[in-house]
Amino acid sequence: MGRSGQWHRWVATALAVLAAAAVGQGRVQAQRPPLDIHYGFADRARPHCWTPVLIESALDMQFQGDAVIHPAGASGTEPGEYRTPVTLTSSGADGERERFWLYVRPGAGQFRASAYLDGPGGVELFDREAMGGSSRPLNDAATVFLIAYGPSGRPLGLQAAILHRQKLADGSEYKPYAHYYEAVPIVTRQLPNLAIGYDGIDVLVLLNPRLERDLSEDQARAIIQFVEEGGRLVFFINRHWQEVAGSPLAGILPATLGPLAPITNTEPLRRMAGARAPAIQGELFVPTMVPAGPDCRVEVACDGRPVILRRMVGMGSVVLAGLDTESETLQTWPAAPALAVAIQRLKERPIPADNVEVSSFVVGQQPDQFIIPGGRFGSVHFVWAILLMTLGYIVVAGPLLHLVLRAMQRLHWSWPAYMGLSLAVAGLSFAAVSAVRNRDTQCRTLTVADFPCDGHAMIGRSFHNLRFPDSSLYDVELEARRGAIALRRSSTGFDVVPTTPQRFRHSATLLAVERLAVKSNQSRHFTSQWRAEAPAPVTADVRHGFWTNTLSGSLIGGNRDIRRAVLVADGVSYELASGIKAGQTVGLGTLGRQETSELLRKWAERCLDESSSTFGTVAPATVEDVTAQGISDRVYRDICLASFYERHRRHPLDAKPNYKGGPLTLGMIDRQASVRTMDLTHVLDAGYAVLIGVADLEVPDGLTVNGRKTECGAKDRLVVFRQVIPIQAAVGIRDLE
Repeated sequence: MGRSGQWHRWVATALAVLAAAAVGQGRVQAQRPPLDIHYGFADRARPHCWTPVLIESALDMQFQGDAVIHPAGASGTEPGEYRTPVTLTSSGADGERERFWLYVRPGAGQFRASAYLDGPGGVELFDREAMGGSSRPLNDAATVFLIAYGPSGRPLGLQAAILHRQKLADGSEYKPYAHYYEAVPIVTRQLPNLAIGYDGIDVLVLLNPRLERDLSEDQARAIIQFVEEGGRLVFFINRHWQEVAGSPLAGILPATLGPLAPITNTEPLRRMAGARAPAIQGELFVPTMVPAGPDCRVEVACDGRPVILRRMVGMGSVVLAGLDTESETLQTWPAAPALAVAIQRLKERPIPADNVEVSSFVVGQQPDQFIIPGGRFGSVHFVWAILLMTLGYIVVAGPLLHLVLRAMQRLHWSWPAYMGLSLAVAGLSFAAVSAVRNRDTQCRTLTVADFPCDGHAMIGRSFHNLRFPDSSLYDVELEARRGAIALRRSSTGFDVVPTTPQRFRHSATLLAVERLAVKSNQSRHFTSQWRAEAPAPVTADVRHGFWTNTLSGSLIGGNRDIRRAVLVADGVSYELASGIKAGQTVGLGTLGRQETSELLRKWAERCLDESSSTFGTVAPATVEDVTAQGISDRVYRDICLASFYERHRRHPLDAKPNYKGGPLTLGMIDRQASVRTMDLTHVLDAGYAVLIGVADLEVPDGLTVNGRKTECGAKDRLVVFRQVIPIQAAVGIRDLE
């Protein structure tokens, strides 16, 4: 019976191996197609951000399944498997090229990967291909501009003009850690087809695209979603305006488009380019542009006609410039790059005189530190219990047991007594550990929820920490049905990226991390981005005040208490230290106001005061540990400063009284890459205000583990919301409060 069973197992194993070999051979031996691989943006990518990999090939095949890409162990690369649904219908005739995108999260080193099509008729695409070449990755904390232009177009020297902002006064350049801007040119047709592909991009610049030829509907939708979720779009449009007017992008533009007409007075454009800019020589044609609504601002007008307009779309912004960057007039005008930079509102910023290498405080570190799990295994009390138990065992098993046995004249019982005592202590230790060990997955979550003012869906990004009870494989899925989740590295060093042979994978929908191997009581950090429908926390009626640099009006609380909040506009801010009760009306006239620059300075100084020499202090263990309002003050202030980081850098911090006897320089405040996408300075630029507060909002930031929803206690969950507030024009004295 034993030999028979063994024989059957041998046969089954052999058949399985042969079958696997046949399948693998069928895929590997298939003729590999000639490929053009476009990694990231011009072979550059931002580490630990979703990055597109565009595959172009003359595939003579029909295929429907998944394209799978495996990182090949590159330094710092997250070792997951990435799957993307792919449908190929091309015949490969007449040089027709099939295009599809894969999405990965590279590390800081050179990215190497293998890829194949998984499904009936699947083929190997490439094996351990090196991507990115020797080019350096995009800076973690920099503002990245992606400049997209047509195959026959020219980027107008825009890349060099943006990077020129990196120069110091003596002409030398910042060191890599201090680069504030990155600019990457790319052909328009290579833009990603999913919004997640813009994860590493802050500003997208479109230079006169031929939308019917260069962009698919998926690419256009990706751009729209990118803007709605907080991205910035700068759109130069001229000769191809008709294609734009009939495209999906027309719905987010700040103006409706009409025929070209010449402008004669170009002085407003010259002044915008700079005081030393020469006059524009030649004729300029501008499309007829009519503001699409009251929320669309005319930034520049020539001959009484709008030339540059701006509007908010979701949490992002769109700037429309009716200028033909390919025209001979602009191509030969020396100040054209300066004008293009000015259009994007890249304001001059002060240069730190000392160019400090190591920042005294890092903005965005507190979110990571907040989600460090507490609990009995990580508590000081548990450590003391272990120490006392160990010391007690040494005392009892050593001198005390010896004295007792000697008094009883039973020293020959020493070895049995030691063994019995050891077994008893081991049993008690096992029982104690079993009593306090995690039996369920513990979670800790920090969520930043953004509410636009134009009716678009709420945009959320969450930081999660999960502690798993047992050694096993886990599927972690995002509760929201729109978004993406990923395993992430933290800045704290408390998590460990898996290095086991077991390869986890991202689901094809990007909503789940599957087959994640975790040891008992280990923690993993996750990040998620999502969209959902939810009512705004407050109803606002805010107007410019009768006096300069004031606001008037009121805020009405929604269905949840707001424990603390601050209303920030470009010039003036109002702090609501006691928050807003549900249904309560708060008049701005009853609140103390202060200049926004001074408020940012105060936040920065508080951050520096609370920080250690380099990396700041660890956030409190629970939400309730710091203030009477029941929130973590440090986390809240850190997010507030991250929300207006670009605004903070624009103003000379050392123009006011010095900080602790010395200048408060920009080198003292750096920005963690994880909060780069939180910046809302463009909202202030567009003439809106932002209300930042803390409330127990119902948001779909939860995770499920193996199909079971995790529950975060009140002390382990913090929701910070940011609501965009429109500011109306002042009406009169009767509106003053």
